[in-house]
Amino acid sequence: MTARPRSAPTKVSVVMPVYNNEAELPEQLTSLAAQTYRGDWEIVVADNGSTDGTRAVAESFAASTGRLRVIDASARRGGSAARNLGASVADGDLLCFCDGDDVLVPEWLDELVKAAAANDFVGGRLDVDALTPEHARGWRSRPAAASREQQAFACAGNFAIWRDAFEAVGGFDERLGYAEDQDLSARLKERGYQMGWAPDAVVLYRLQTSLKGLARQSFRSGKGSGQLVYIHGGGPTWATARELAGRIAWIVIRLPYLASRRRRGHLVRAAAGTWGFVVGMWTQRRDRQTGVAAGPSAA
Repeated sequence: MTARPRSAPTKVSVVMPVYNNEAELPEQLTSLAAQTYRGDWEIVVADNGSTDGTRAVAESFAASTGRLRVIDASARRGGSAARNLGASVADGDLLCFCDGDDVLVPEWLDELVKAAAANDFVGGRLDVDALTPEHARGWRSRPAAASREQQAFACAGNFAIWRDAFEAVGGFDERLGYAEDQDLSARLKERGYQMGWAPDAVVLYRLQTSLKGLARQSFRSGKGSGQLVYIHGGGPTWATARELAGRIAWIVIRLPYLASRRRRGHLVRAAAGTWGFVVGMWTQRRDRQTGVAAGPSAA
């Protein structure tokens, strides 16, 4: 299937899942208010059960603009569930996704809409430097989405998709706690939908700044990657085993990094990600045997 030329969207819906983003949300909502896009559009904030003042912040913005509404997305926890619920109540025929703790450049929505004119779904670029302290930037390699070059998948926090394509594949898999954007992009491509890239649709992305947060995020990321080994690869191969052995060897060789404040983040990220990768493969294998595993084969 080749992406058919699209007319301009009748309406664009920006769907934003939030959870305890009270501190960062005002800056993100302010950046949304500054968008240069002049077509008809709305913002749907899907509150995934926040226990701080996130909902109050969103509702105060909703009261001051006619284009923002807040929905209760607490019934099922997880970013994917919140995104899916937000998409289901949104009015737009083009759905754009961002997160509550980042900041958008003014041209973000314009650039996604332009790229979507010739594609079924579109990924945008991440700027990981602007909002991240220098010490945290050095804890990990730059994510692929920070490049201006075309990427293999569209990041969930900077993503646009036509509603018909989103609904045709069932949206985000809510059983995945991480890597749900990689999974969705893969399923769309398997169905013949074409992905575009919008390097000027930039999201200022916050990297984790504490070792605890880095470990938690790396574990979840590794777990999602481990699940994808089964979902889209059919299970571990010798290449998987070699990759895992290489990860473990890297960790062992660099144990002295623990003594360096600047470098210990590298070790924490690698160790947590590797453990998550193992857990992800194991849980996906176990759940597949019981019929509850994530992935289209279990849907």
